[in-house]
Amino acid sequence: MKSTYESIELDEDRGGIVVTSQKFIEMQDKDGTENVKKKLRAELENIVRQVKGLKIRAEEIKILLGKLEEKAESIDSALPESQLSPVE
Repeated sequence: MKSTYESIELDEDRGGIVVTSQKFIEMQDKDGTENVKKKLRAELENIVRQVKGLKIRAEEIKILLGKLEEKAESIDSALPESQLSPVE
């Protein structure tokens, strides 16, 4: 079981707040550190997969934006003025 604990404290000396996070990972047997290592490695692998997926999607978006930029002028000029609106 993994739990996250956070505390927020005012730091008057520096004029801000301090946010402290701690993760608690329960060790269920005498080989607890090996289990913790396994869980952390699995979590790391999952994060790496997610990052790779996001990187691929970011590249796809860059390509689409480039294609849109190339065609935007011709698309915009083909639309009547009433259908043009600024993109926010």
